[in-house]
Amino acid sequence: VASVPEDVGTAGAIRAIAHHLTAKDILIVSGDLVSDVPIGAVAATHRRHDAVVTALLCNAPISGPLESVSSGGKDKTKKPGRYDLIGLDPTKQFLLHIATGAEVEKDLRVQKSILRAVGQVFLFFP
Repeated sequence: VASVPEDVGTAGAIRAIAHHLTAKDILIVSGDLVSDVPIGAVAATHRRHDAVVTALLCNAPISGPLESVSSGGKDKTKKPGRYDLIGLDPTKQFLLHIATGAEVEKDLRVQKSILRAVGQVFLFFP
């Protein structure tokens, strides 16, 4: 068991226990995930591409836009005008950029090497 500050998020919690992790790949799934995509297929795609990170995304929530998201027992309501941003390659198969609401309010910076490699980045505001 590791104790971390409440606001570190999933990545911060994983970082706190990183010295205990021995597996090459680690699967993190939200407890409230409902999907018809086999998790094994996602893991196989991750390994096939020797990816650093693999994300399973959907076009839009089936129930419509969410007003609040539950995390760690507390409800967090998105502030008006704050959007997340996702950048995908032209085939929409590879995640090239991701930014949270606070980061999107600033200038958007994408590495030139990414643009040179794929030619275009398609930006989505889910």
